[in-house]
Amino acid sequence: VRLETVMDCIADAVLFAAPDGRIVMKNRAAAELWPDRPLPAEDLRVCHTPSRWQEMLSKLRNPGAHEHHPVIPIGDRFFEATYGRVCRNGGTSFGAVMVARDVTERLRAQAMQAQRERMATIGKLAAALAHEINNPLGTIQLYSQHLLKRATGDGAEHLGTILRNADVCKRIVRD
Repeated sequence: VRLETVMDCIADAVLFAAPDGRIVMKNRAAAELWPDRPLPAEDLRVCHTPSRWQEMLSKLRNPGAHEHHPVIPIGDRFFEATYGRVCRNGGTSFGAVMVARDVTERLRAQAMQAQRERMATIGKLAAALAHEINNPLGTIQLYSQHLLKRATGDGAEHLGTILRNADVCKRIVRD
């Protein structure tokens, strides 16, 4: 009774599974994840696709010291599940304890950080590109203005067109 009381205080979902995949014990957080699956009939199929079920049973019978599962979705949340072997005094496997930690907020924060980093990179690229485009545009404007002071007729008209379009390009780059 004391162990169950302690387990129920843990915020992460904690399960103890026998080598055949039956869940022998679970805490309150685990029960809340799968409220429609009461003990003792439940097993770990709730966590795995049929193709992964046999692999999971094999790992339960002979798990490593500490195994990491990929992040698994349950409803609209994501959980990082780990499990470790529970052995008797002689070293034979008695089952495995599993912990599923809700990592939804961490994953969202990581995705937002990655998005911010991508946007910062795009901003730096845009600034460098604007600088590289503005240099030749400035030169075009300067020479067009100098030549426009001396030009007449069609030449003045063409230089005016060049100058207006260079101004438009500079405005676009600035914006």
